[in-house]
Amino acid sequence: MYRRADMDFEYTEIPPTGLLKKYIKHFYIFNSRDTNPERILPLGNVEITVSVGDGGNNVLITNMGTQSYFVVPRALKRMVGISLQPWGLYGLLRISPAEIANSKIPLEDVLPPNFRELIHRVQYSDDPRRIIATLQHYLLRHGEDRDYEMVGDAVSLIDKYRGQLQLSDLFKRYYLSPRRLEQLFDRSVGMSVKKYSRLKRFHFAVTQLKKDTNLTALALNAGYYDQSHFIHEFGEFAGVSPRAFLKESNTLNLINARSWFGK
Repeated sequence: MYRRADMDFEYTEIPPTGLLKKYIKHFYIFNSRDTNPERILPLGNVEITVSVGDGGNNVLITNMGTQSYFVVPRALKRMVGISLQPWGLYGLLRISPAEIANSKIPLEDVLPPNFRELIHRVQYSDDPRRIIATLQHYLLRHGEDRDYEMVGDAVSLIDKYRGQLQLSDLFKRYYLSPRRLEQLFDRSVGMSVKKYSRLKRFHFAVTQLKKDTNLTALALNAGYYDQSHFIHEFGEFAGVSPRAFLKESNTLNLINARSWFGK
């Protein structure tokens, strides 16, 4: 279990149990008093959140996989979350992340009818840990995607090489045509192998970015052609330049960065 707290927020990370480790990075509980908006960088994976409130809980699914967005941390007060593996949504609920790309909607809107019992089980509980226990119990009954091991292995390799793995080497690894692997990857992760690799390269660059960083050296180290290429792609994912990003509050991004390359 990982826990972090200061005067403005509390964050607790809880690992999944049993077979859910194949599909879920972690559960978390978040509570904040901070009213300053913060830019959230794209995660590359889906999250399911339960906002605990009086009169019933708001259960949402979010897949801001390739676009940044803003949140006011205080609006996330008493939030329970599931951070899924990139292939976890399809593996557990048979929903491709591509169906909800770059959106945040009620989970009930996308669940098949036989899964909607999950909503009712968590909608009226006011205990975050009880909600997590209920989610684990229910989700342990699911998860049968036979292709997850191949897709999971591909994701792990891309993560390991920080997005700089040659795609031709990846395709050769699985004795599949590039087209077939792309179909499996896109269905399970919600984006192409190339797009996911670009996102991981961006994530790596963000972890190396400091106020005194030489952008040309960083760009080359992260696998970009040059500084111009890096700044252009940074803007595509972050919606702002590297220097402008460094001037913003990044408390939540520092938390998220712990799981950009795996758990």
